[in-house]
Amino acid sequence: MEDGVSRYRPQPLKKRDPHHDAVMARDLETINTGIRREFGALPLGGLPVVAKRKPVLPTLDTPALAAAESE
Repeated sequence: MEDGVSRYRPQPLKKRDPHHDAVMARDLETINTGIRREFGALPLGGLPVVAKRKPVLPTLDTPALAAAESE
């Protein structure tokens, strides 16, 4: 046992496995086909972008909060 590493522990592959890559590509294509069938194709130009807005938080300048703070 060198440097505390077990020789029985699975080691990462040094090269890519073309069969695993093919299975992953096939699975991804199957998932994408099912999503397109369920939801339809994307609109031309992609999905519309919705602008994010920060919430309007009440400040101490508002009369209702100023009255509540003074009590």
